[in-house]
Amino acid sequence: MPAQLEFILSLCALCDAHSIVLIADEAQSGFARTGRVFAGR
Repeated sequence: MPAQLEFILSLCALCDAHSIVLIADEAQSGFARTGRVFAGR
C-alpha cells in the first residue's frame, strides 16, 4: 500500500529541516518478507 501524499510531504520537510537524507528503498523495506531469506516461496 503506498503512503499518503501528506505523509511523504511531511517526512520530506522534516528531513530537510534536520539535513537528513531520505532514502525510500522498497527492496530493503520488504527484506525477508517473501518466505526464507533471499528466496521466495
